[in-house]
Amino acid sequence: MIHYTLLPKHDIDVLKKEYRIRVFTLLMFFVSCSIVVGIVALIPAYMYSYNQERDSLKKLSQTQKSNESKGIYEVIKNLETAEKMVAKLKEDSPIIETSSILDTVLLHGNGLVNINVFQMNITKSASSSAEIVIQGKSKTRESLLTFKKDLEQDKMFYDIEMPISDLAKTIDSTYAIKFKLKKQNAIKL
Repeated sequence: MIHYTLLPKHDIDVLKKEYRIRVFTLLMFFVSCSIVVGIVALIPAYMYSYNQERDSLKKLSQTQKSNESKGIYEVIKNLETAEKMVAKLKEDSPIIETSSILDTVLLHGNGLVNINVFQMNITKSASSSAEIVIQGKSKTRESLLTFKKDLEQDKMFYDIEMPISDLAKTIDSTYAIKFKLKKQNAIKL
């Protein structure tokens, strides 16, 4: 082997340049080979995942066809429509528990005042939620006055109206009382 130091300076520079090019070329060859080997190694994993995806899509389409044949999508659509309607109804109007209001009114009657008619008209005004009219028969005038005072003292009701003509008889008098239910007593779901 010839010692390269005996070569002229120009030839030594050319030799170093060729040496670097060959090393770089060899390095690029190994990098290329490793990339090719990596790609070849990933092909089975790709094929496996591709087959799994294809099988999953087949199962999904079969399930969808099965659900369509059973009518499940129609049921789901109807449920969603019903849910939207219920949400709209909840937003629009308060739900008033009529039975609890009637129980409260009867409690104020103390058995001395009979209620024959209980009518509740739900209003959408800002001040009240329901207008209530009750009609019936009172055993005595005093019991009717006590009933009216008890309703006035109850915080659920306001604007209580009773015609004076209802107080004309002292016993077995018929009456009609009209009052309003406060908005806060309307219960939202």
